[in-house]
Amino acid sequence: GPHSSLGAITDLRVHEPKEGALTVDFTIDVPVGRFGDHDVPHAVLRGDVSQNADARRGAVGIGGHLTGLIDEEGAPTTVEATARPSAAGEQIAFDVHTDVRRLDTVRRFGDLGTGQVRLEANGTLVLASPPIIDANLHAQLAGLARGKNRVESAEVKVLATGPIVNPDRKSVV
Repeated sequence: GPHSSLGAITDLRVHEPKEGALTVDFTIDVPVGRFGDHDVPHAVLRGDVSQNADARRGAVGIGGHLTGLIDEEGAPTTVEATARPSAAGEQIAFDVHTDVRRLDTVRRFGDLGTGQVRLEANGTLVLASPPIIDANLHAQLAGLARGKNRVESAEVKVLATGPIVNPDRKSVV
């Protein structure tokens, strides 16, 4: 099969106070690599994770915060996520931004033509049974061109709310 070459430099700092939540601060630096036939871009993720096992200090469970930058060629992506325990299940709030200034420079997408794309996704996911989502995706497209086809500008907004039960995933490019 295809050869993979992945690596990461990690820094973990564990704090275990005499009282209170166990916390871990982390940094993960992933250099450029390959996973099978796929390029893996440079990425840096930073954050913290804590576990509360004492109901007197709030909801019991795991929480934390993550920020990151993924240096996807032509499509730098920022990621931010926060997880909080709650009585209904762990809540994960997320915010992702990608700004593709030149679509033709993003090799991962293949030949989609030229143009600009800005994507933003944010929302909340509650890890319950079934999981519950409240999220939106906003895409802004400008100057798209491929062959004789042209789109001067377009805007797409997608909203997803409610329980996730038997999701049907489809994508069309």
